[in-house]
Amino acid sequence: MTLGNLKNRPAQPHHRQPVDYAGAALLFATTTALVLILDRRTLAAMGAEANLASFGLFLVCLCGLWFHESKTKSPFVNFALFKIRVFGFSALSLLLVATCYAVVFFLLPFYLQDVLHLSPSFIGLLFMAPSITTVALAPVSGYLADRLGPRLPASLGVVFMVLALLLGGFLRTDSHWLLPTIIIAFGAMTNGLFNPANSTAMITMTPDEHRGFASAVNHVTFGLGNILGVALGGLVMTAAFEYHTGLQGIAPTTNEPAGFVAAMAATFLAAAGLSLVAVVTSAARGDGKRREALAVES
Repeated sequence: MTLGNLKNRPAQPHHRQPVDYAGAALLFATTTALVLILDRRTLAAMGAEANLASFGLFLVCLCGLWFHESKTKSPFVNFALFKIRVFGFSALSLLLVATCYAVVFFLLPFYLQDVLHLSPSFIGLLFMAPSITTVALAPVSGYLADRLGPRLPASLGVVFMVLALLLGGFLRTDSHWLLPTIIIAFGAMTNGLFNPANSTAMITMTPDEHRGFASAVNHVTFGLGNILGVALGGLVMTAAFEYHTGLQGIAPTTNEPAGFVAAMAATFLAAAGLSLVAVVTSAARGDGKRREALAVES
């Protein structure tokens, strides 16, 4: 279908531009160093000196990326586009939401299977809900974004994430399975309402020749948010588990169900605070006026 569509399209002038391989390498090095810093197991394996070196590498790569991309004529990461209010705040909102979303769906399966002792088959059915809900709500989000702008449906989606995380703070070792099910459902509503509207805001508010970059930023930011969610969720979970159990130097385990659940609830509440920031950044994106993109383009 793609090849057939390309054959039927009229020929358009193509302006070949050089590929910024140095910028791509710096971006790869920056994100890799960031993950190394945040991953607890990597930190434990490398030792204190290597951890300090990773942090220094991250700062050097980040500064190098910023300096290089601000000087090159064809940057791999066009930082000028982040001056567009809608694009910049949409990217930041996506990073925060993806991070919080990953925290929820990373920790809940351990709780459902090892604390509530639900069967893997039943848990699998519960986790089908996000996909089904996303399919159902995505057209609604798109319709609202077309009629009212992306700010309202995207911000409403983030509110459901806040509610899901706040409910997570009430989980106990003997909670009914309906409570985590509601948390999963609210997370699914976030996915269905926020992502389509936010993607629309990021892509349509950039100049036409930068639409590919905007789409790439959308996917990279979502992936980076998932990585950060797992890393930060594990980090906070470990610290809270040590606090509630008094056990030092061990990973959170469901062999201590009370401590595990208390640590998980604390992690959810910490993520709820982060999701409140996402509500602010989503609401602050503005109405999505096209003139901002045109001003940056000129």
